[in-house]
Amino acid sequence: MTTRTLISSLHQLRRGDEVEAERFHLQPRTTFVRRGRVQDIAPGLGVVWIRDAETGQRRVLDSQDYQLWRLA
Repeated sequence: MTTRTLISSLHQLRRGDEVEAERFHLQPRTTFVRRGRVQDIAPGLGVVWIRDAETGQRRVLDSQDYQLWRLA
């Protein structure tokens, strides 16, 4: 079973952490989820780069747009 811990600050993340990012849309009511390993973090900019587990591509996630969870 995977344990999820809500990330309230990007300072809590480290390179190599596995994360899940959720983005909510009201119209229609859907949840968009990305999963991957943290590659770089820029807390001052509010962004984190991950290697997307599904596509293998490098993705930037804005902490204003996504709710981030650390997976264990």
